[in-house]
Amino acid sequence: MNYDIIFCALPPYPIDRIYSAPPLLKGIVESAGFRARCFDFTLDLFNLCHRDPAEFSRVSGHLVSRSPEMTESDSDILEQLYAHIVSTVKEHPSKYIGFSVFSYFTHKIVVELILRLQQAGLDDRIVLGGRGVTTTTC
Repeated sequence: MNYDIIFCALPPYPIDRIYSAPPLLKGIVESAGFRARCFDFTLDLFNLCHRDPAEFSRVSGHLVSRSPEMTESDSDILEQLYAHIVSTVKEHPSKYIGFSVFSYFTHKIVVELILRLQQAGLDDRIVLGGRGVTTTTC
């Protein structure tokens, strides 16, 4: 099925909290007659981390730090996550991809994903939204 937009929740954010913006936005656009779908990639990262909270916390930290000391295992998990997100987006064609940028902690993964999606040849328009879009980092 082709969608008008897919909404994506991205790590890092705590796994014990439900991030409600993407499903709320999905409901809004569907009520206006558009086709939409949501994906929570934080949950997928948790699963890649063997549902281990300590491993999830450590790997999530690499998405925030500018120069993390990363093990090969953690690097592999992040590569699997990026590949999974790109393949999921490719498998669900849409006119728009909405990335929820909850805070500045999400900047690193958003930039990396945009680059990888461009390299994969996706021509969907990317829309960024959320409080983190307006934050600044040094």
